[in-house]
Amino acid sequence: MSVIQGDAESIRSLAPPSGIAEPHDAHPPTHPALTNFDILKIVFQHFKAGPDSDESRASRHDLYQAAQTCRSFLDPALDSLWMSMDTLLPLLRLLPALELLGRAYVLCGSISNHDVDRLNWYARRIKSFHLKIQSTPDISPLTYIQLAQSLTRSIPLLPSLRTLHAPSVSQLSLPNVAFVLSPSLERVDIEGLTPDDHIVKPFFSALGQRANGVQSLTLRGQMSQESSRLIMQFNQLTFLEVCDTVPPGVFSHIGALPYLESLIFVLKQSPPLPSHFTNVCFPKLKHLRIDGPISTISSYYKHFAGGPIETMVISASSLLKSNPVIRAYWESCFSTISNHFRLSLCSLHLIGQGGQTWFQTLLPHLSTLLKLKSLRLQGQSFVFSQVLDLAQAVHGIHELHLPLDGSLQCKYAIPLSALGVFAESCPDLKELQIQVDLIELSSLSKASPTLHGLHTLIIDSVAKKTLDVDVAPQVASYIDRLFPRLQSLRYEKDDKSTTKFWAHVDQIVRVCQVARQHERVRAAGEWFESRNS
Repeated sequence: MSVIQGDAESIRSLAPPSGIAEPHDAHPPTHPALTNFDILKIVFQHFKAGPDSDESRASRHDLYQAAQTCRSFLDPALDSLWMSMDTLLPLLRLLPALELLGRAYVLCGSISNHDVDRLNWYARRIKSFHLKIQSTPDISPLTYIQLAQSLTRSIPLLPSLRTLHAPSVSQLSLPNVAFVLSPSLERVDIEGLTPDDHIVKPFFSALGQRANGVQSLTLRGQMSQESSRLIMQFNQLTFLEVCDTVPPGVFSHIGALPYLESLIFVLKQSPPLPSHFTNVCFPKLKHLRIDGPISTISSYYKHFAGGPIETMVISASSLLKSNPVIRAYWESCFSTISNHFRLSLCSLHLIGQGGQTWFQTLLPHLSTLLKLKSLRLQGQSFVFSQVLDLAQAVHGIHELHLPLDGSLQCKYAIPLSALGVFAESCPDLKELQIQVDLIELSSLSKASPTLHGLHTLIIDSVAKKTLDVDVAPQVASYIDRLFPRLQSLRYEKDDKSTTKFWAHVDQIVRVCQVARQHERVRAAGEWFESRNS
């Protein structure tokens, strides 16, 4: 996939005949400045295109030509050419003994030490491998056995491999898996997992033996409790994503991982934890995301009280019809947050699905989060009085996102004048996303100019009537008075007429800023002339 596969002899010719050295980036640079090699490597990375496309084939050809241009281009061009692979075939085609017989490649002859050195000269450039079932012609399983016999030494075939991805559990049983497991592996992503242990368990056992230094592990699908326990052998993990099913016993073991900093739990099919469940630690956890029913999330959340969590995302659904019961579950989560993370939490993102109303439950807890700088509340609608309460509760906030849920009715939008509330109550606000309406514009002229530092304003406009372009100057003037340092004003919904209206408002804001800048320059010039007269 990722290398020129047409002419194996041409590819072989790029390797030095003797004294084969490691690629330049086998050892990362310690100097702070970019070398010529680093610059060339960045340039050649832009040659790469998406896999399995005409552009990809053209980019591989360009990289191959660049590698032949001069010796300075050789290593960085080849590094980009061989960086990502989905088959070992390009490597094996470097071996003179490899032949295509029928519908499979086989080794017909011995492999010399010189052949192995050539193979390794390219293999150590591969950083990412994507497991997939190959189409014919493929590599014969017997060829892998012969290759294993010829490479009987402690150095793995892919000594620089960093990332391994398997799109489904079936790829874990492919014969080439044994050759892509390397102690250098840092990230493993597996999708489509099933509780079938006869594939999953052998793979994780082999991975733990040959690559137990993995730091990032993504597991999507269902795993048996027996296979899930094998996660614990990767005690260097700093990132873990577990989706669909998390056995309670495994959850407690995950909490003991000593270096885990980022955790994503998708609990859509997991039942709540029992009330007598043993407490869990998570000593180093900084970033947490949990998706699932609010009843399940609530039962898990009380067990995250150990680590200094800085970033938190809750995406909660609910099939319950009783609002008091739903609010009780949210209250349990919010109490844990305010009691245990008031001095560490910097970013909070809440997503409520299915028409849940939890804003009033959250509000009393927001003021206790002393380091909160980023807040995103999704799936809620707000009236003006709630905006007032929110602005007062998060007066030190830097980023505030209140995106409109498309399922909510337009009547809940707040007037544009609410922007004045944030300009007054949140002096450090840099980015704001808000749902507004432009029905009542009479109060806009009352806004006084400020020096507020907001630089990004995202509008979720809810217009109950067609927006009249004639009101754009009034809207723009109001926004410019409140936020004179605004750098970006945008509307992100898929509505051409409304998008055009807000683009026009943005243009007028820019004109106001330019005029103000010219006025400052003119005033400065007059002052300078008066001083010299």
